[in-house]
Parts: sequence; structure tokens; C-alpha cells
Amino acid sequence: MRFSVTAALAALAVVTANPAIAADYRGHTIRLNDSPQAAQCAAMVRKGIDLLDTLSPRLRALGHEVKDLRCEPTPPNATNTRVQDSVVGVYTVDGPNDPGGRIIFRRNPDASAANLVALSLVGNGVYARRQREYNEGKRHPSSSPAARAHMDWLEKVVTRSDRNLVLRAECENMDAIYEALKALDPDPRQLSALNRVMRERNCPL
Repeated sequence: MRFSVTAALAALAVVTANPAIAADYRGHTIRLNDSPQAAQCAAMVRKGIDLLDTLSPRLRALGHEVKDLRCEPTPPNATNTRVQDSVVGVYTVDGPNDPGGRIIFRRNPDASAANLVALSLVGNGVYARRQREYNEGKRHPSSSPAARAHMDWLEKVVTRSDRNLVLRAECENMDAIYEALKALDPDPRQLSALNRVMRERNCPL
């Protein structure tokens, strides 16, 4: 099962294998495949993690939700690459009961920037937080009506069983990205591109 902040990060980008090596960095594990670009990708991811320090405590916490980060850049001469390979950071889980999930970076490092990595960490952190809350709710059910209603909402969103709810939930991801983007001294065109995506999704601005 794969989730991504595809629409938001793809809009920003317009204007701007099995992991073989693992290294810990500021609470994250960065795993590399055997691509020649993997080490450069890891350096870019480390810079993205450092940029989280410039964000608000809420956004910083979201950016640190996912601990397992994978650098698996696509070779420059690869053919038949999938659309997701052009997205900066794809949040991937093995199913609704996956305890953590991971973010996979497939874009070539020279086509990405550290600020886009930071935005991916924040936006995908929303997915990871929902996943964590869902797993905790299953382990420790609550009799509170409010908690049960929230758990019902989480289940529909995490399992993607209610498309309308999933689409509305995407607004929370994009709102977090938008707030983070404003803090990273963006090109005005980046804000405009993301604003357009949010309007198209009928997200509150």
C-alpha cells in the first residue's frame, strides 16, 4: 500500500532495490541501495532533516515521525520509470497494521533540493502520525464516544475505504506542507503552485 503527497510536491517540483547500507542520522535511519547516486541522495536527505530545525515545533514533530528513510534513486538512463519516481519522497506501508512505514526517495539528487525533502518529511509525517494513532487505538480501544468516532475516521482513511474522506484528509497534508513552505523562504511561484492545488481540492486556505 502506498501513499504520497504527490499533487503537492509534484506541483512544487515544476518550479524548482534493497537497501545495502544504513546510517543513523538525528534519530533517523537512512538506507541506501547500490545506485551511484545513493550517497548524494543521503547527503540531500540529511540536509532536509537539518532544515526541520527551522520549522515550528508541530511541523518539526511531523518531520521526525518517519524514522526509516530510503535512498533508492533511479539511474539517469533508466527507462519506463513510474510517475511516483518523479515525486520527492513516497510514504510506503505494507498494510494498515504496519507499525511504522518508510519514505522512499527515488528522484535523482540533482533533480531535488533539500527544502523539498523537508517538505516531504513533514507532509508524509501526517500519514505516519495517522498510522501510529490507528495502531495505538487498536491496541488500546477507548470507550469514549469521541475517541471511537476518531478511530472510525482513522480506519476509513488509513485503509482508504472511503475515497471522499481520503481526499479531504489530503488537505491536512497539504496544509502542513504549505505552512512549512512559507517558513523555508520559498520562491513565490512555489506557494502559488501549492495554493492552486489546494484550491482544486477545495481545501480551506
